[in-house]
Amino acid sequence: MNDRLSWVGAKGGPLVVIPAEIAPRWRGGVDGTQSLEDLDRWWQSLDPWHGDCGRAWSIKGPVGTLAVGTGRALVLRRASRPTTFVPHVEGGILVRGIYAEDEATLRRALLTMPASSWKPTPHRLTVSDGGLVVFDSALPGDGVPASIGEQATIPCLRLDIPPGIYQVDMADHSPIKTNRLGLYRLRRSPRLPLAS
Repeated sequence: MNDRLSWVGAKGGPLVVIPAEIAPRWRGGVDGTQSLEDLDRWWQSLDPWHGDCGRAWSIKGPVGTLAVGTGRALVLRRASRPTTFVPHVEGGILVRGIYAEDEATLRRALLTMPASSWKPTPHRLTVSDGGLVVFDSALPGDGVPASIGEQATIPCLRLDIPPGIYQVDMADHSPIKTNRLGLYRLRRSPRLPLAS
């Protein structure tokens, strides 16, 4: 069994965490007429202050949400940090590697982290059957796979988590001098009773 984590980074904008079914509505940082066939040339045409990428850059603070189609996307504001996802029984943790020795050390740091380190944010994400995808906000979301197992045309990370409403908490964790992690926990809210 391969326990290695998959990572995604950003070249042009903050990372966006978005429900898979509305990802195609995310237009990125260009007008949508450029082809992604030559990604290097595409990056040269990028205006990161344009379109949805520009909206992502307008978020104040390290995390925020934006309306996209009929849903909302979570924006992780600091662009250059590689990001991975560690599943958890309540949802999972988006880990932004500020610096860490290796993945085993990173996982140990998450297990030993005190619960008091987490700070709630006002942000929530609604997840349906398609889960979430994470990618550079400068890229158009129609390059992410529409379903699990489909090939992506842009760098992305797929989060296969159960449907529900997820509270977003954050923490900055430095268990030892050689490790510092920016963390965003997606914690599934308990099901609310149906109104009668």
